[in-house]
Amino acid sequence: MEKDGVDPAPLLESLNKITGADKKIAGIGKVHFTASELADDIAALCTIDRGFIDRFASVIAQTLDRSVQWFQITEIDTAWAIPLDHLFQAENIPADPETYLDQRYLDYLAQNSVDLHRIYWRNFERLTAEFFNRKGFEVELGPGRDDGGVDVRVWNKGTKITGPPLLLIQCKRYKTTNEVEIESVKAFWTDVHYEGAHRGLVATTSRIAPGGIATSVGRRWPLGFAENEQVSHWAKQMWRHSVMSKR
Repeated sequence: MEKDGVDPAPLLESLNKITGADKKIAGIGKVHFTASELADDIAALCTIDRGFIDRFASVIAQTLDRSVQWFQITEIDTAWAIPLDHLFQAENIPADPETYLDQRYLDYLAQNSVDLHRIYWRNFERLTAEFFNRKGFEVELGPGRDDGGVDVRVWNKGTKITGPPLLLIQCKRYKTTNEVEIESVKAFWTDVHYEGAHRGLVATTSRIAPGGIATSVGRRWPLGFAENEQVSHWAKQMWRHSVMSKR
């Protein structure tokens, strides 16, 4: 900020007011918040450009999440912890019926995207459903087995889940050394066409075989492809401290 000629002092003053650090008394003010919440609170107190506020809030929220020394915090409550084997070995069904994958697992994957290909296949479908849910769409997660190759259906928000979907999604949780073959792309296109969906999306923790993409483009099929890097970006957007996350 200083390099850009912007005085950061108002940000620090606002943070001190929000957390109570200006009172020098432990336990005063907030110490638990997401980056989005902190950014909104700071924006209400100072007029610095929102881009600087968002970046500042993201760093502070991440630091607080990892440190037990900030603002005289001396104890860690580990009651929030959750076993990682529930992410890798079996389907995780959150207690909240409005979510598809526990936020703690999303936080882990946002910081450890190299493990995306290791998660249980059904949890990858849940991650995909959660991403589009947070983008404001109506989402229907398939049964997981005997689903005919369609894992997630997506409609515009506010529309009833009837009629042709806006988007059909097929999820392929593969090792990074494997490719989604051209035959899979062709087979999925028949599902998109049969259901009359506007578009189809193949999401994978690996990559799409070049022939599959080339065939889709050459035949002008309304298909999109989300490979490992894009899926990793989905997880980062859903991190609890991301200013892009709605939760």
